[in-house]
Amino acid sequence: MKSLELLLLLVCSTFACKNNLTEQANTISFSTSETSSTKTSEPAFANQFTLNEDQFLNLHFSLDQPLIHALQQLGPNLSEEELLSKGNFQFSFLVDGEVLYTENLNTGAGLKPFKTEKLDFVIPLVSPAQIDFWGWFMWMRDMKRHGGQDAFTEGKHTLTVEIRTYLKDDAVKVGSLLAKGNIAVEVPKIKIDESLVPVQEIQANSGWEISKDHFDRDKIEALNRKIAEKRFEDINGIVVIKEGKLLIEEYFNGENRATLHNPRSVGKTIASTVMGIAIEEGYIKDEELPLKDFYDLQSFENYSPEKDAVTLKSLLTMSSSFLGDDNDWDNPGNEEYMYPTDDWVKFALDQPLDKDRVMG
Repeated sequence: MKSLELLLLLVCSTFACKNNLTEQANTISFSTSETSSTKTSEPAFANQFTLNEDQFLNLHFSLDQPLIHALQQLGPNLSEEELLSKGNFQFSFLVDGEVLYTENLNTGAGLKPFKTEKLDFVIPLVSPAQIDFWGWFMWMRDMKRHGGQDAFTEGKHTLTVEIRTYLKDDAVKVGSLLAKGNIAVEVPKIKIDESLVPVQEIQANSGWEISKDHFDRDKIEALNRKIAEKRFEDINGIVVIKEGKLLIEEYFNGENRATLHNPRSVGKTIASTVMGIAIEEGYIKDEELPLKDFYDLQSFENYSPEKDAVTLKSLLTMSSSFLGDDNDWDNPGNEEYMYPTDDWVKFALDQPLDKDRVMG
């Protein structure tokens, strides 16, 4: 009888150990040197990262099984394609033990082999220049939009990264912890030009009447300090016009009142505003008018009857289905192919419709 009890105890202990090993998360390591998919040597792992001084920060982790296996645990009745279209990694960033930001990685991040075959991962987060990789953008969202810069005050901190999986079906399901790691973060004092902090006086000959209204100068100077610290990057100017009068006018990074700027996506807001004015003043009936009322669509390349259903509203909301993906260099509608052309309108209207997108 005692032998049977001992055998049962050993069996139970074996299963318990196996379960504990299964539930134990893999370790995330960190490196602070440049990584490349072409490098074969082992990275030099680091225990400390100095914010604003170290140029690189990368995550290194391994999985026991490809990501698709963890997704199957969350959606056992879904096909592989359904799992890949509804789930991916979830990254959580903690500073000194407090969750700062959690991101459910877009399902389009990472090609299929990344999710069905890959076991060893290197995720670049920080680099001296912008890189076309989702890890870099995720770190920027963590720092710029979700309080990272405010959490990393001068002094010593601990950055913790946790990796799980998520699946968004009827509701969002989150898997168990796959990997976790810590790194010490040193934040040195930022040295700035203190002359950039005070509110700048409005220069003469602006063409505007100067407002005599009051504003909180302390808040503007706090903003100026963050610009001087490069907390807000590439800010060239701040102009505030209140009730038709110029209230604040400041310039940074060597720019001035005469500097020209490329508005890029700001143009979409301007276009929508101008459209609203045109409708209000009776130049255009409404935003539901079809594009064919303004252009002979059949005279452009890749015409299809579906183009006749494109409306001004779908153009303003970027849901017209015209082919274009600036993240895909092979896409014929990529903006880099548009810039050298003489007629940007023709370039856009020549594009076929994306059959995989539903027009808004």
